[in-house]
Amino acid sequence: AWAVDDDPVESVYLDDPDDVRPILDTLYRVVGKAQNVTWIGHNIAGFDLPYLRHAAFRLRHPVARLIPAARFSPNVIDTMLMWAGTDAHRMVGLAKIAAFLGLDEKAGGLDGSLIYQAWLDGRHADIRAYGERDVELVRDVYQVMTGLYNKTVSNSECPF
Repeated sequence: AWAVDDDPVESVYLDDPDDVRPILDTLYRVVGKAQNVTWIGHNIAGFDLPYLRHAAFRLRHPVARLIPAARFSPNVIDTMLMWAGTDAHRMVGLAKIAAFLGLDEKAGGLDGSLIYQAWLDGRHADIRAYGERDVELVRDVYQVMTGLYNKTVSNSECPF
């Protein structure tokens, strides 16, 4: 799932988890024409972008050259690293940060560790909703941390 600027979240779903070409094709369609892309995500530098680059290399897909290779690229904003700040060992999951900030929960009671089993169980709509909600939460967390979020939230206890 992804969003461009403040546009609605979009997603693509794999019927075959061993064939990531539809994701790479969609990614190439979305970012291939852009002049300057900033990639924002939670653990995007440590997981998402390396996975996509490596998959693109394996499949000789042209999107590989559009995905930043440097872990600390100025075009990559990782909300997990933003949250950790100077404490490089304080890696906190998106759901905990969102809860602390008073933002809505993730969809379907899923987290990343449960996705494969959910896929095996045929919970495809739940997985897609999870991915889409993840993008919305990342956008909200990023906006809170950069002062762009304008909705009020209640005071909550620190969950970590």
